[in-house]
Amino acid sequence: MIKFFRNIRKKLLAEGNTGKYLKYAIGEIVLVVFGILIALQINNWNENRKEHKKKIELTHSLIQDLAKDTLKLNQSIEILKSFQSKNKSQVNNLFAPQTNIDSLKQLAFYDFVPHFWGIITEFNIVTFNSLQSTGNIELFHKDIKEEIIKHYNFLENFKLNNDDRDLYFEMRNTYNNKYPYEMGIQPKDNYTNLVRKEVSDEHEFVNLLTNMVMFKNYITDKFIESYNAIKEQTISLINKLKVL
Repeated sequence: MIKFFRNIRKKLLAEGNTGKYLKYAIGEIVLVVFGILIALQINNWNENRKEHKKKIELTHSLIQDLAKDTLKLNQSIEILKSFQSKNKSQVNNLFAPQTNIDSLKQLAFYDFVPHFWGIITEFNIVTFNSLQSTGNIELFHKDIKEEIIKHYNFLENFKLNNDDRDLYFEMRNTYNNKYPYEMGIQPKDNYTNLVRKEVSDEHEFVNLLTNMVMFKNYITDKFIESYNAIKEQTISLINKLKVL
């Protein structure tokens, strides 16, 4: 093709037809520029297609992570809810008119369980971390990008700011050191030895038990409320990602 154009230029020069040569030269330049523009447009189209495909893959991966979080949250909420009624019953027993040291011992040794399950602070953040480290977060529109970042920043803050959970575990350790609780032991089998230690200081025992029962009730309610809020926010983000 280049040889063909070169031959035309030579022929025009040989004929001495400068006007036609200039017109042809300009036309050739325009044709080359037009070809370059088309090539650039095709390249841009290919890049946009690749970015769109990548965005779809990342969106799908994000939705999967968020869906897994929703399942974990539902499981935790159900587990924590299973404690609620018993927690509140134990709080009521603490302050019942007929409550005395013997009934509190019964509560501690037969009914109250210092351990509980269902607390989660780890969420699925693999895709989000990848978006941040690779810069692929920029593939998303500003509004949805801000929603994604806001959601995962909230999860990180939730994970880091769990003073109540840490305080409860500290209280539980103190309580267990005084009155060890062993999973699987049935109180009715050996009531007097269940706690492994005598309640030598009744005032201390009452304070520890009261604080544990009330705080367990409080923290259970708090985590249920927090997990419901996180679940609602997670579902909202999933719905926004699905329409991209």
